[in-house]
Amino acid sequence: MKIMFASLGAYGHLYPMMPLALALANAGHEAVIASGPPFLGRLPLPTVAGYPADVELDWAIQEARRRHPELHDQDFSMAMFADVTAEAVAPTMIEQCERLRPDLVIYEAMNTGAGVAANVLGIPAAAYSIALVSFIYPALDTATVGYQRDTWLQRDRTPPEGNGLLAAALINPTPPTLAREEGDELLTIPIRSVAYNESSAEVPAWLTATRARPRVYLTLGTVAFGAVEVLSRAVAEICGARYGCFGHCRARR
Repeated sequence: MKIMFASLGAYGHLYPMMPLALALANAGHEAVIASGPPFLGRLPLPTVAGYPADVELDWAIQEARRRHPELHDQDFSMAMFADVTAEAVAPTMIEQCERLRPDLVIYEAMNTGAGVAANVLGIPAAAYSIALVSFIYPALDTATVGYQRDTWLQRDRTPPEGNGLLAAALINPTPPTLAREEGDELLTIPIRSVAYNESSAEVPAWLTATRARPRVYLTLGTVAFGAVEVLSRAVAEICGARYGCFGHCRARR
Protein backbone atom coordinates (compact mmCIF):
# COMPACT_ATOMS: atom_id res chain seq x y z
CA MET A 1 0.00 0.00 0.00
CA LYS A 2 1.22 3.51 -0.83
CA ILE A 3 0.63 5.89 2.07
CA MET A 4 1.21 9.64 1.97
CA PHE A 5 1.77 11.45 5.25
CA ALA A 6 1.07 15.19 5.04
CA SER A 7 2.14 17.83 7.52
CA LEU A 8 2.85 21.52 7.79
CA GLY A 9 6.53 22.39 8.03
CA ALA A 10 6.90 22.49 11.81
CA TYR A 11 8.59 19.98 14.08
CA GLY A 12 5.65 19.74 16.45
CA HIS A 13 3.32 18.97 13.55
CA LEU A 14 5.42 16.48 11.58
CA TYR A 15 7.51 14.57 14.12
CA PRO A 16 4.59 13.03 16.05
CA MET A 17 3.63 11.15 12.86
CA MET A 18 7.13 9.94 11.96
CA PRO A 19 7.15 6.78 14.17
CA LEU A 20 3.94 5.58 12.49
CA ALA A 21 5.30 6.38 9.03
CA LEU A 22 8.53 4.49 9.76
CA ALA A 23 6.63 1.54 11.27
CA LEU A 24 4.46 1.24 8.16
CA ALA A 25 7.52 1.48 5.91
CA ASN A 26 9.25 -1.25 7.95
CA ALA A 27 6.11 -3.38 7.55
CA GLY A 28 6.51 -3.25 3.77
CA HIS A 29 4.31 -0.32 2.82
CA GLU A 30 5.48 2.53 0.62
CA ALA A 31 5.47 5.67 2.77
CA VAL A 32 6.14 9.20 1.54
CA ILE A 33 6.15 12.45 3.49
CA ALA A 34 4.51 15.55 1.99
CA SER A 35 5.74 18.62 3.82
CA GLY A 36 8.05 21.57 3.27
CA PRO A 37 11.31 23.18 4.42
CA PRO A 38 13.33 22.29 6.44
CA PHE A 39 12.27 18.64 6.09
CA LEU A 40 12.48 18.01 2.35
CA GLY A 41 15.31 15.62 1.57
CA ARG A 42 16.47 15.18 5.18
CA LEU A 43 14.12 12.51 6.54
CA PRO A 44 14.67 8.73 6.48
CA LEU A 45 11.69 8.41 4.11
CA PRO A 46 11.05 9.91 0.64
CA THR A 47 9.74 13.47 0.78
CA VAL A 48 7.75 15.65 -1.61
CA ALA A 49 6.56 19.23 -1.38
CA GLY A 50 3.17 19.42 0.34
CA TYR A 51 2.71 23.14 -0.26
CA PRO A 52 4.57 26.09 -1.86
CA ALA A 53 8.04 26.71 -0.42
CA ASP A 54 7.20 30.24 0.74
CA VAL A 55 4.35 29.09 3.00
CA GLU A 56 5.52 29.35 6.61
CA LEU A 57 3.61 29.52 9.87
CA ASP A 58 4.85 33.07 10.54
CA TRP A 59 3.45 34.09 7.16
CA ALA A 60 0.20 32.28 7.91
CA ILE A 61 -0.19 34.19 11.18
CA GLN A 62 0.30 37.54 9.47
CA GLU A 63 -2.00 36.63 6.59
CA ALA A 64 -4.71 35.48 8.98
CA ARG A 65 -4.45 38.77 10.84
CA ARG A 66 -4.83 40.61 7.56
CA ARG A 67 -7.87 38.61 6.50
CA HIS A 68 -9.53 38.36 9.90
CA PRO A 69 -8.57 41.34 12.09
CA GLU A 70 -11.74 40.88 14.11
CA LEU A 71 -10.89 37.36 15.30
CA HIS A 72 -8.93 36.41 18.41
CA ASP A 73 -7.78 33.37 20.38
CA GLN A 74 -9.34 30.07 19.23
CA ASP A 75 -11.41 31.73 16.49
CA PHE A 76 -8.23 33.24 15.07
CA SER A 77 -6.42 29.88 15.13
CA MET A 78 -9.36 28.23 13.40
CA ALA A 79 -9.28 30.81 10.62
CA MET A 80 -5.51 30.56 10.23
CA PHE A 81 -5.59 26.82 9.61
CA ALA A 82 -9.02 26.49 7.95
CA ASP A 83 -8.66 29.51 5.65
CA VAL A 84 -5.00 30.45 5.16
CA THR A 85 -2.92 27.28 5.35
CA ALA A 86 -5.64 25.03 3.92
CA GLU A 87 -5.94 27.32 0.91
CA ALA A 88 -2.17 27.15 0.38
CA VAL A 89 -1.86 23.40 0.91
CA ALA A 90 -4.84 21.98 -1.01
CA PRO A 91 -3.74 22.75 -4.62
CA THR A 92 -0.24 21.32 -4.11
CA MET A 93 -1.57 18.24 -2.35
CA ILE A 94 -4.08 17.64 -5.12
CA GLU A 95 -1.24 17.73 -7.65
CA GLN A 96 0.93 15.39 -5.58
CA CYS A 97 -1.91 12.94 -4.99
CA GLU A 98 -2.78 12.89 -8.69
CA ARG A 99 0.89 12.29 -9.53
CA LEU A 100 1.73 9.69 -6.87
CA ARG A 101 -1.73 8.11 -6.50
CA PRO A 102 -1.53 7.08 -2.82
CA ASP A 103 -3.94 4.47 -1.49
CA LEU A 104 -4.24 6.35 1.80
CA VAL A 105 -3.52 9.87 3.05
CA ILE A 106 -2.69 10.40 6.71
CA TYR A 107 -2.56 14.09 7.48
CA GLU A 108 -1.61 15.91 10.64
CA ALA A 109 -5.01 17.09 11.79
CA MET A 110 -4.21 20.81 11.69
CA ASN A 111 -3.14 20.44 8.05
CA THR A 112 -6.71 20.39 6.78
CA GLY A 113 -5.72 21.36 3.24
CA ALA A 114 -4.43 17.81 2.85
CA GLY A 115 -7.80 16.55 4.06
CA VAL A 116 -9.47 18.72 1.41
CA ALA A 117 -7.24 17.24 -1.29
CA ALA A 118 -7.96 13.65 -0.27
CA ASN A 119 -11.70 14.28 -0.02
CA VAL A 120 -11.90 16.04 -3.39
CA LEU A 121 -10.06 13.16 -5.08
CA GLY A 122 -11.94 10.43 -3.22
CA ILE A 123 -8.81 9.03 -1.53
CA PRO A 124 -9.32 7.34 1.87
CA ALA A 125 -7.84 9.49 4.63
CA ALA A 126 -7.16 9.54 8.34
CA ALA A 127 -6.25 12.54 10.46
CA TYR A 128 -3.49 12.36 13.08
CA SER A 129 -4.07 14.24 16.33
CA ILE A 130 -1.28 16.34 17.86
CA ALA A 131 -3.40 17.92 20.61
CA LEU A 132 -4.98 16.71 23.84
CA VAL A 133 -8.26 18.41 22.91
CA SER A 134 -9.00 16.36 19.82
CA PHE A 135 -12.67 17.36 19.85
CA ILE A 136 -11.59 20.58 18.11
CA TYR A 137 -10.84 18.73 14.88
CA PRO A 138 -14.41 18.23 13.62
CA ALA A 139 -15.03 21.96 14.14
CA LEU A 140 -11.78 22.79 12.33
CA ASP A 141 -12.64 20.54 9.38
CA THR A 142 -16.15 21.99 9.18
CA ALA A 143 -14.70 25.50 9.10
CA THR A 144 -12.25 24.38 6.40
CA VAL A 145 -15.09 23.16 4.19
CA GLY A 146 -16.75 26.54 4.58
CA TYR A 147 -13.63 28.42 3.50
CA GLN A 148 -12.58 26.01 0.74
CA ARG A 149 -15.90 25.17 -0.95
CA ASP A 150 -14.61 26.35 -4.33
CA THR A 151 -12.03 23.55 -4.34
CA TRP A 152 -14.85 21.02 -4.64
CA LEU A 153 -17.06 23.12 -6.90
CA GLN A 154 -14.27 23.74 -9.41
CA ARG A 155 -14.09 19.97 -9.92
CA ASP A 156 -17.85 19.51 -10.05
CA ARG A 157 -17.80 17.85 -6.65
CA THR A 158 -20.21 18.48 -3.80
CA PRO A 159 -18.58 19.78 -0.59
CA PRO A 160 -19.21 17.45 2.37
CA GLU A 161 -22.06 18.41 4.66
CA GLY A 162 -22.38 18.06 8.41
CA ASN A 163 -20.05 18.69 11.32
CA GLY A 164 -17.40 16.03 11.09
CA LEU A 165 -13.91 15.17 9.98
CA LEU A 166 -12.79 15.30 6.37
CA ALA A 167 -11.15 11.97 7.20
CA ALA A 168 -12.74 8.63 8.02
CA ALA A 169 -11.09 8.51 11.45
CA LEU A 170 -8.79 10.31 13.85
CA ILE A 171 -5.59 8.56 14.90
CA ASN A 172 -5.04 9.67 18.49
CA PRO A 173 -1.81 9.08 20.48
CA THR A 174 -3.13 10.86 23.59
CA PRO A 175 -2.64 8.62 26.67
CA PRO A 176 -6.04 7.38 27.93
CA THR A 177 -5.51 9.02 31.32
CA LEU A 178 -5.24 12.43 29.63
CA ALA A 179 -7.91 11.97 26.97
CA ARG A 180 -11.17 13.87 27.16
CA GLU A 181 -14.56 12.53 26.19
CA GLU A 182 -15.17 12.65 22.44
CA GLY A 183 -18.48 12.87 20.64
CA ASP A 184 -20.06 9.67 19.45
CA GLU A 185 -19.67 10.83 15.85
CA LEU A 186 -15.85 10.95 16.06
CA LEU A 187 -14.29 7.60 15.17
CA THR A 188 -10.98 7.48 17.04
CA ILE A 189 -8.14 5.00 16.55
CA PRO A 190 -5.92 4.95 19.67
CA ILE A 191 -2.21 4.56 19.08
CA ARG A 192 0.76 4.37 21.42
CA SER A 193 2.68 7.62 21.65
CA VAL A 194 6.29 7.15 20.48
CA ALA A 195 8.94 9.86 20.40
CA TYR A 196 10.94 10.61 17.26
CA ASN A 197 14.36 12.21 17.02
CA GLU A 198 16.54 12.78 14.00
CA SER A 199 19.56 10.49 14.09
CA SER A 200 21.69 13.29 12.65
CA ALA A 201 20.90 15.74 15.46
CA GLU A 202 23.87 16.80 17.57
CA VAL A 203 23.67 16.74 21.36
CA PRO A 204 24.76 20.17 22.69
CA ALA A 205 27.79 20.09 24.97
CA TRP A 206 25.97 21.76 27.86
CA LEU A 207 23.51 18.87 28.02
CA THR A 208 26.19 16.32 28.88
CA ALA A 209 28.38 18.63 30.97
CA THR A 210 28.84 18.09 34.69
CA ARG A 211 26.09 19.81 36.67
CA ALA A 212 25.58 20.67 40.30
CA ARG A 213 21.77 20.79 40.21
CA PRO A 214 19.04 18.81 38.41
CA ARG A 215 18.27 19.96 34.89
CA VAL A 216 14.66 20.58 33.79
CA TYR A 217 13.41 20.64 30.21
CA LEU A 218 10.50 23.04 29.69
CA THR A 219 8.60 23.53 26.46
CA LEU A 220 5.28 25.04 25.45
CA GLY A 221 5.42 23.46 22.02
CA THR A 222 4.55 25.64 19.04
CA VAL A 223 1.77 27.60 20.71
CA ALA A 224 3.91 30.11 22.62
CA PHE A 225 4.71 32.10 19.43
CA GLY A 226 7.46 34.11 21.11
CA ALA A 227 5.64 34.61 24.41
CA VAL A 228 8.82 35.35 26.35
CA GLU A 229 6.95 36.47 29.47
CA VAL A 230 5.05 33.18 29.60
CA LEU A 231 8.24 31.14 29.32
CA SER A 232 10.07 33.34 31.83
CA ARG A 233 7.31 32.99 34.39
CA ALA A 234 7.10 29.23 33.86
CA VAL A 235 10.85 28.85 34.40
CA ALA A 236 10.76 31.05 37.50
CA GLU A 237 7.80 29.18 39.01
CA ILE A 238 9.36 25.76 38.38
CA CYS A 239 12.65 26.82 39.87
CA GLY A 240 11.02 28.46 42.88
CA ALA A 241 8.60 25.66 43.63
CA ARG A 242 10.90 22.70 43.03
CA TYR A 243 14.45 23.81 43.60
CA GLY A 244 14.25 26.91 45.77
CA CYS A 245 16.01 29.16 43.25
CA PHE A 246 13.18 31.59 42.54
CA GLY A 247 15.25 34.66 43.27
CA HIS A 248 18.11 33.41 41.11
CA CYS A 249 15.77 32.78 38.13
CA ARG A 250 14.10 36.17 38.50
CA ALA A 251 17.48 37.84 38.50
CA ARG A 252 18.36 36.21 35.18
CA ARG A 253 15.07 37.00 33.41
